[in-house]
Amino acid sequence: LELCKYFPEDPYSVTFHPSGLHVIVGFSDKLRLINLLVDDARVSREVPIKACRECHYSNGGQYFAAVNGNVVAIYEFYTCEKLLDLRGHNSKERSLYWSKDDYSLVSCGQDGAVYQWDWYDGKRSGEFVQKGTVYNSALCTSSSVFAVGNDHMIKELETPELAPIKQLDSSVNLAQIALSGAEHMMFAATADDGKPG
Repeated sequence: LELCKYFPEDPYSVTFHPSGLHVIVGFSDKLRLINLLVDDARVSREVPIKACRECHYSNGGQYFAAVNGNVVAIYEFYTCEKLLDLRGHNSKERSLYWSKDDYSLVSCGQDGAVYQWDWYDGKRSGEFVQKGTVYNSALCTSSSVFAVGNDHMIKELETPELAPIKQLDSSVNLAQIALSGAEHMMFAATADDGKPG
């Protein structure tokens, strides 16, 4: 353990800046930007988003996205100026993922929707909606978007329209997916114990 900092509230979400020198933590009252120092972690700025359960820095670190209910807010990292809100989900969003070039963003939520955003224009470039499914996690590569939810399926959607190409039955409710750096392997996590019934 190199550094430990206690706060009076429980954290809801956390994301590291690509430099490793900054962290954003979502608390019940605010989103806090924290600078990591040699022997301390100091709050440098606060953003008025309550109970933010999902936030992510862009790959370049110049932007960050934070979920505020069913809206994705995009901020400029250095000034904390809000650039725009992305609206479209009808229910809470569960996952955000930046494309490698930071020009697009993928979101999914409890409303059964997976959206790909051209966030500079503030528009959706693709959408896939499956009512009755709660999507827990989504990510993108240069040619596909992958999404998992409570239907036990790993879905591959072709960009930019997000038309389904493949699906694989995992037999469990997948909660989170992640890609290796070279995008040759996908890792999936579940809260299920794997036992039938």
